[in-house]
Amino acid sequence: MKSMLFFCLSFGLSASLVQAQNQNPYLLDPYFGNAGVQVGTNPPWGTLQYRSYNVKNMAIGTDDKIVLAGNQTPNFAPHFLSGGNYAITRLNANGTLDTSFAGTGHKILQSGANGAPVLELNHLIVLPDNKIIYAGRATSTFPSNMVIYKVNVDGSFDATFGTNGQVVFSSGPLVWHSLDALGVQSSGKLLLLGKNFDNNAPTVGSISRLNANGSTDNSFGNNGVLVPNLGFSDNQVNYSMIKVLSDNSFLVTGTHVQQSPAVRQNFVAKFDANGVLQSNFGNNGKIILPIANGERLYFYNNDIEVASDGAIYINCSTNGGSANNQSVLVYKLSSNGVLVNNYGQNGRLSLPAFHYDSWYFYDAQLQGDKLLVAAMIDTGLNAPYRLQRFNSDGTEDLTFANPLSHITATRNALDHSFYLGLQSNNRIMLGGYGKRDDKATDSIFPVVMRFLEQGTEQPPVDTGTSVVNIKDQSQIKVYPNPARNLFYIEGIKGNARVQLFDVSGKLVLNSTIQGSQAIDCGQLAAGIYWLYLKEANSNTIYSHKVVKQ
Repeated sequence: MKSMLFFCLSFGLSASLVQAQNQNPYLLDPYFGNAGVQVGTNPPWGTLQYRSYNVKNMAIGTDDKIVLAGNQTPNFAPHFLSGGNYAITRLNANGTLDTSFAGTGHKILQSGANGAPVLELNHLIVLPDNKIIYAGRATSTFPSNMVIYKVNVDGSFDATFGTNGQVVFSSGPLVWHSLDALGVQSSGKLLLLGKNFDNNAPTVGSISRLNANGSTDNSFGNNGVLVPNLGFSDNQVNYSMIKVLSDNSFLVTGTHVQQSPAVRQNFVAKFDANGVLQSNFGNNGKIILPIANGERLYFYNNDIEVASDGAIYINCSTNGGSANNQSVLVYKLSSNGVLVNNYGQNGRLSLPAFHYDSWYFYDAQLQGDKLLVAAMIDTGLNAPYRLQRFNSDGTEDLTFANPLSHITATRNALDHSFYLGLQSNNRIMLGGYGKRDDKATDSIFPVVMRFLEQGTEQPPVDTGTSVVNIKDQSQIKVYPNPARNLFYIEGIKGNARVQLFDVSGKLVLNSTIQGSQAIDCGQLAAGIYWLYLKEANSNTIYSHKVVKQ
């Protein structure tokens, strides 16, 4: 029996490895930006000097264009800072600046100058028609209000929304109003999760709804504002994330903050399209997320993912009982609000390899039924990122970077890369900010990377270039493979450009050869590399997997 069990386990493992070996890995797209990395330009500051553009959001439109948003500061600021102007930047699908947007590719929102309110914007949605919602809070004197902007495809404010494209909204009678999460229903109605508070009264969490034109939807809650009864002793709730489902019902996460931090309860609740708590979800409409003694949960990234089978992924972090020991944490629930016990450890998947706290965020997104996770793994000057994919049962997907489940690399340029998006053809976008290069230039720019499955590269359409795997043709040969210090390329006609990329997509060799020639790879570490070869005056790029021993 033990022999049979060993055989079955061995066969299963071997089959898994064979499957991984038969699938091409993801790597940086060599035709996007500079070998897969596009460093943007800072938007114009006007008459003031700027040094940093801290990207706080990224979203992908239905046209595959890339929308970035964040704040500008006149100081070198490798962390998020409030204050300064805010900007929306739109890139074309290939990463170049889209100058059809506001004339320059940048839409500037003045903050605190010439009588403008001080802004703190951190919620971005690209609508199905590719109009943009950008929202947060605005402070003119002591009180603060929610503020929502709507921007047309050409970068102008949408005059049909609020007052000249802007809505200022209050969710209750107290002086402070914060917007903590933002969702949109198929009708264009906006759901605002926030809280209302002042120094002399407890925090009240609420859900508000605006019509598509920015007016208050008085059919929702009490004059547009809903303070749900979630079964707690009071309404001291901080909402943190929202996910609108296909039927316009919606999920929210939050924390009951009446108790001390050590015993606070974190929950997921479900409402129908009109804000009625769904009693068939969890326990009377909500589920309390289990935590260990002394453990606290944090919801910085505002992300809930829902799979095609209805499974719910709650992406957050935990301090594990120590304030300085935060790690990425994923809960998986069934569609009716029950923990999926065979996922991770009783429905919880902890990912300690990722760094995550109030300065360093992470993001997660479903790619089919697999979960992509992206974050930094170090906070030093090298700032390496980690992009990893997990199967639906929480195991590592070894087909992603074949034979690894993750891609890890650094530009040594203080990159803060932790926003995920998907373009068509399953191309993965990773966004954030960093320096232009590894030099000591004290400016911060938007940084966007694109990853794709090896073999699906799409050269610029005006070149007529095609990509062919060397194993699918007979002219060019590469040997030996595996190689130690040298491998040979035969069948070249004239000059050819040779590039090698490691599994993270980093370019590690860039050379030109003439005719059949040996390639010195002795300086490379043992591992898997991807060869790209293009002959002069040819419209074909040849690709090949090379193993260095």
